[in-house]
Amino acid sequence: MAERLVNHIRKTDVIARIGGDEFAILFQDVEDGFDIKETAEKLMSTINAPFDCDGRQRYITASIGAVTYPIVAAMPKTSSAPGISP
Repeated sequence: MAERLVNHIRKTDVIARIGGDEFAILFQDVEDGFDIKETAEKLMSTINAPFDCDGRQRYITASIGAVTYPIVAAMPKTSSAPGISP
């Protein structure tokens, strides 16, 4: 699975296995939420694709969550997050 994931991220991004079946991906230089959504959709497609295990096709399922930091990065440039001055 890790090999599939690595093949669908950019060279500037970082992927790490944080548990038996958990991975974290750190994306650098994300322009907007569309970049994240598009990449997540590609990752889900590759995860959901069948794989061969002892001559049989196997399937797995996954869920993806995304967070941006700082919070103002996800907000319009004319706004600021509550309690944060531009």
